[in-house]
Amino acid sequence: MTVNLNRAIISPRTLECLNGSIARKCCPLAFKLSLASDSDAYNWLVNTATIDEYNVLGSYLEKNLFSDEAKAFALEMIKAFINNPQHTYFDFVKPPFTWTYTGDDGSAFTDLNPLKEPDFKFNFADNYETLYPRFVNMVKKLKTFVKNNPKVLAALQTYSNFRKEEILDHLTFGQGPIIKIEEMYGRYGFYNKEKGINTLHISASYVRGLEQAFLESTQEATAFLLAVTLLHEYVHLATQQNKISEGVYDFGKGFERDAFNVIIDYDNAGSVVIKFSKYF
Repeated sequence: MTVNLNRAIISPRTLECLNGSIARKCCPLAFKLSLASDSDAYNWLVNTATIDEYNVLGSYLEKNLFSDEAKAFALEMIKAFINNPQHTYFDFVKPPFTWTYTGDDGSAFTDLNPLKEPDFKFNFADNYETLYPRFVNMVKKLKTFVKNNPKVLAALQTYSNFRKEEILDHLTFGQGPIIKIEEMYGRYGFYNKEKGINTLHISASYVRGLEQAFLESTQEATAFLLAVTLLHEYVHLATQQNKISEGVYDFGKGFERDAFNVIIDYDNAGSVVIKFSKYF
């Protein structure tokens, strides 16, 4: 007797393994990919892959009905992960869709309010201008940064489904999101419609780091990291407002790759910001 599990035919012995203490040793994805137990790919799936990497690979294969093409793509990803641990799923996967506009070369746009800087909403009671003056100053420069760097603006357009004029309006009229500085662990910021459909949440520890930084280079790198985080989360807000599902792809990371050729994090912000230091 065999048991059908997620479209893969798995023997009772394998199912017993999956339900037991050695579940990771009886790897379902390895079974579906026909990996030998002594192969590097099997070892990576069982012993090295993070839960997120494992789940994303499984989701990708399932969405593509475990086709031969999907399996070949998954094996190429695993091979790249083994050869370069710095790789992520987003080095390979393509977004399900992006937006382009006829007659728009990626640089043409009209700023209807060229002298106005952004007016993101801060709750008055939060007193951010007094508590976090460097952070507020960075936010006020955000529109200039986006406007003067066509590659950044084009990437925002591609992943938000807003036209350039709309993006600049959001950075001008106070129609942009509310910013909340909050304690959080393991991330720079997030957007969650359940915690405010028009609210971006930013890590308090990194904001404090910006305020307390002594070296100018540290100030620039931290301000840049926070600026990119705001724009990253703005992309998620945009897809929510435009009722677009991102699927398993992270459109915020797609924006960062298109705009900066890399995902910005604590380790590389200081290097990438050099090109943009006059804005931070």
